[in-house]
Amino acid sequence: MIAVELVFNLFVGLGIFLFGMNQIENSLRQLGSHRLRQIFASGTATSWKSVALGVVTTALLQSSSMVSLMVQALAAAGLMPLINGVGIILGANLGTTLTGWLVALLGFKLSLDTLAIPLLGIASLGLVFAARRLRLQLWFSLLLGIGLLLFGLGHMKTAVQDLPALLPIASLHGQPAVVYLLVGTLLTAVIQSSSATMMIALAALHGGLLELPAAAALIIGADLGTTSTSALASIKGSATRKQLALAHVVFNLLVDLAAFIIILPALPYLLDLVGLQDPLLSLVAFHSIFNLIGLSCFLPFLRPFSAWVGSFFQAPERSHYPRLAEIPLDVAEVALAAFTHTVHLQVADVLSLNRSTLALSEADDDEIQGSDDAFAYRYESIKAIEGELLRYGHKLQQNGLEEEQAQRLDNLLRCSREAVFSAKSIKDIRANLSRLHQGEFGRYEDIYLHGLKGLYDQFQTLLTGKHQNDYLRESLRQIDLESRQLHESVHRDIITQAPAEDLSSSDLSTLLNINREVWQATVRLRSALELILLPPASELTALK
Repeated sequence: MIAVELVFNLFVGLGIFLFGMNQIENSLRQLGSHRLRQIFASGTATSWKSVALGVVTTALLQSSSMVSLMVQALAAAGLMPLINGVGIILGANLGTTLTGWLVALLGFKLSLDTLAIPLLGIASLGLVFAARRLRLQLWFSLLLGIGLLLFGLGHMKTAVQDLPALLPIASLHGQPAVVYLLVGTLLTAVIQSSSATMMIALAALHGGLLELPAAAALIIGADLGTTSTSALASIKGSATRKQLALAHVVFNLLVDLAAFIIILPALPYLLDLVGLQDPLLSLVAFHSIFNLIGLSCFLPFLRPFSAWVGSFFQAPERSHYPRLAEIPLDVAEVALAAFTHTVHLQVADVLSLNRSTLALSEADDDEIQGSDDAFAYRYESIKAIEGELLRYGHKLQQNGLEEEQAQRLDNLLRCSREAVFSAKSIKDIRANLSRLHQGEFGRYEDIYLHGLKGLYDQFQTLLTGKHQNDYLRESLRQIDLESRQLHESVHRDIITQAPAEDLSSSDLSTLLNINREVWQATVRLRSALELILLPPASELTALK
């Protein structure tokens, strides 16, 4: 009965420890995901930087799962090249070893209850009295997670110290190292946390249930077992997510096999060489060293390795839009980044489609001007992506957003609608535009060609460049003024001059219709750019 009680206490401590880790991860995700996304998007210019970023962010956040999830989502959304995603994930493998150092240096040297209970008390009070302040609640949730993690670790440490030889790990005494390797792999795959397996190994080593070589083999197994998380998560994911999971599995498999075959047998000699006597520090040092050696060996070959990984799971040719349904919703900033990227592509497609149909330059697509099927295909694709945006946006709203995030999402949905309206205005007069381009309305083709080309060139510049908000506002104001002046000028010309140019009443009506719809398309496209380029707090121009 005593053995059962002690085993039960061990798993109770493990459960509290895992819940604490989950609480920390969720709090950090909501507190820092916006800034972290910005860092990932801008700080991975080279593969070397991406590796360093993976090491540092995982070491600071102590959540390789959070880092991996965000990287997979950004890469799947097309916001990060595959090679940089691979670099971050490989770097995260080293960064996560900091957990073991913290526990070895502090967890078994201090009374954890002395730290955990006050943290739990402060966090509980804060959650009760800050119920209406979301961001403050997240900080107290983070504090609660730290307290739970320390409390669970202390519970495990106490249980292991008194655990008799009936514990399954103790019963493995004398077994070959490969058995411990397999146990570590399976244990980590089941509990989905290499950090938890490290805590169990440290507690068992501290309690005398494991010797250092056996604990080291267990940790190598944990390093291999942690790849099951990304592998399982990628099964129904995009090709990019599968490629990142493959990179993680292959890297860990090769590094862990090398550690098991080469470094583990030499462990006693290495410890004698550096004079390290503490078994706990020896274990975490071994964990960090073999990961560092593996990363150092892989780093020079990161580009060909990423290219090799990218040759697998090649998806068939498809739309250039991200598959929004495959972007996870639980990291709101990543989901919004993918959403923004998709809307940006949609606006760019509308701009391209309108330019082509209006024949505003010699480089425009002749096929769009002459083929109903080509135009219809692109127009229907633009409408279809709006439907995907609406469905994904609804799910994102249901998942819970902060006020500023909700406003951004609303602006993006309105932007998508405005872009579709702009394309529809051009679609409705496409037959009339064809007559205009064929010279049936005389000089009016040149009027539109010169007037609209300048406006659409400005649209292209604003959409593809990076500009200050003040510049954007002034440019959009100028576009609004110029488009109105063009519309009114052409309207006056049709009313006053066209009757004398031998045009029929039907042709006059057609010209007025073209002028109205071209102006509406410009107004809608200008509004779409304002909604996507300017922050939510900006003053939006009312639609005319």
